[in-house]
Amino acid sequence: MKELLLSEQALDERSIHLFSFFGELANDDEGCDDAHQFEEMLCSSLHDWFTMLHDWEHVSVPLLHGRIRSGIPEGLRGTIWRRMIGMGSSGDVREKQYFEGLVRGCSEWDSRILRDVHRTFPRHEYFKDRDSMGQRSLFKVLRAYSLEDQDIGYCQGMGFVCGILLLYMDESDAFYTFRALMNSKTFFLRGIFMEGLPTLNFNLFVLDRLVEEHYPCLSAHLVQIGARSSMYASQWFISLFSYNFPFQASLRILDCYFLEGPKFLFKVALFFLGSCQTTLLSTQNLEEFLPTLKELQSKTDTNALLHGALNLHISAETLQTFETLFYNSHS
Repeated sequence: MKELLLSEQALDERSIHLFSFFGELANDDEGCDDAHQFEEMLCSSLHDWFTMLHDWEHVSVPLLHGRIRSGIPEGLRGTIWRRMIGMGSSGDVREKQYFEGLVRGCSEWDSRILRDVHRTFPRHEYFKDRDSMGQRSLFKVLRAYSLEDQDIGYCQGMGFVCGILLLYMDESDAFYTFRALMNSKTFFLRGIFMEGLPTLNFNLFVLDRLVEEHYPCLSAHLVQIGARSSMYASQWFISLFSYNFPFQASLRILDCYFLEGPKFLFKVALFFLGSCQTTLLSTQNLEEFLPTLKELQSKTDTNALLHGALNLHISAETLQTFETLFYNSHS
C-alpha cells in the first residue's frame, strides 16, 4: 500500500503542480463550482485506479488500454509504469542496499555524467539549478548504472529517460526501472546505446520506410534537401521523445510506450511528421528545415499528437517486413 500513496517527496518540487489548478479556480468565484466538480471527478478517477492496482493481475486488457491511453494520474504514474514492465512493489531492502552500494563507488564515467546532468531538462524546476536535488539524484542513478553495466557504461541521452523516471519514483526505483527498460526483451533500450547503435539504426530505417509509404511527397522532399532521419529523429528514439517536446506530451508518450512498447514511438514519429507535412514541404533547404522542425516540436498540441498516434495503425507484419529488409541490407 505504501507505494500507492502520494509520498511527501512526490508532492514537492518534482510535481507538475496538478493540484495548483484547484487553487487557481478556488480563488475565482466563477470557477469555484467548476473546481469542485473537477475535484470530484478526479477523486472518482483515482478510486478507479486504486481499485485496478489492487487487482492488477485480473485487469482486462481493454480496460487497461483505455485507462492508460486517457492518461495516468500524476501521483500514480511511477507505480503504473513499474507494474506495466512487470516490476513489483518498491521498497525492497536488498535492492536499495545494492543500489546504495553502487552509488558509493567511483565510475570512469563520473566526469562525463557530471558534465551532462545540468543539460538535462534545464528549464525544469527539479533539474535546472546546479547541485539541485534533481541533479544529484540523476547523477547517482547514472553512476550506478554505469558501474553495473560496464559493457555500455554511460551514454549521453540516458539522462533524459532517467530524469523523467526520477520525477515519479525514488532513486533506487528509477535505477531498477531504467535497468529493466534497458534489458527487457520488449523494450531493450540497451540496443540504442550499444556499440554500433543497432536498435537506433533499425528505428531510423523503419521510420524512413514508413514515411516513404505514408507520405511519399514528404519523403522525396527530405531526400532532395538532404534531411536524413539521423539528423532529427535520433534524439526522439534516444530520449523517448522527452527532448524538445512539450513536457506533458513526453509524459503521455511514455505512458503509451510502457503500454505498447517501442512500436508506439514509430506511431508518434510518423503522425508528427505527417501533421507537419505542409509546413515541412515549404522549407527550401536543410538549414531551414531543421529549425522549423524544432519549433514545430516545441509547439506540438499534446492531445492532437496522442489522439493521432493512438489511432494510427502500423501492423506487426509491416514491421516484420522492414526488419527483414534491414537485416538483409546489413548482412
